Amino acid sequence: ADQMRQALRHERRVELVYEGIHYWDLLRWRVAHEMLTGEIWGAPYPNSELYATSTKVVDPTGNCRWYVGRRDFRNPQDYQWPIPLSEQNIN
Repeated sequence: ADQMRQALRHERRVELVYEGIHYWDLLRWRVAHEMLTGEIWGAPYPNSELYATSTKVVDPTGNCRWYVGRRDFRNPQDYQWPIPLSEQNIN
């Protein structure tokens, strides 16, 4: 069952790339707090004029890259979204 679940999740990620659905899948599967937490790394551009003067950090794979920032998905707050005012007004 776990192998099938992993295969389906991988298939959805590959087949629906650029569709804007993966984020909602992560929320629905309750794995967003694992997948959307950590450092964000930029691409290495060693031939760039700014590369020598920019702040570079060695990433976990051992490559020297630009460090973009960090994202933190707060569990359980970020799983819950507010009810839109337009929906509240209808009720």
